[in-house]
Amino acid sequence: MLIGEAPAFAAGVRALLPGGVDVALDLVGGAWTAETLETMAPQGTLMLVGLVAGASATLPLSTMLGKRLRIIGTAMRSRSLEEKIAVAQQLDRRLVPLFEAKRLAPIVDAVLPMTQLPAALVRVANNDTFGKLVLTW
Repeated sequence: MLIGEAPAFAAGVRALLPGGVDVALDLVGGAWTAETLETMAPQGTLMLVGLVAGASATLPLSTMLGKRLRIIGTAMRSRSLEEKIAVAQQLDRRLVPLFEAKRLAPIVDAVLPMTQLPAALVRVANNDTFGKLVLTW
């Protein structure tokens, strides 16, 4: 996919999960949010966390109504220190055990030595990754 090109991943997600996804974590916003809504199962929840692809979006309201979807927006930056601590504690209690049990795993596209940082940045800029790029020293 090229930067600036409209995202088109809903059909692929629906092919893998015909019933749709129950919960989606949207880290980018913009045009991606509308596409993410198309992947949702009835009564699904979209958690909007980031806006790197844009702070505005045209959303398919008929999809939202028909599937009875929920969108929850959240941000850590505007939270108090106490709230941030509480969120970190919840993550530790609820998610860390899932990672330890291998029920959740990060998607890693590649592990590269730090000497390949320029090439890694080009891949990120060209949106030529699926998952994280991990740099080692």
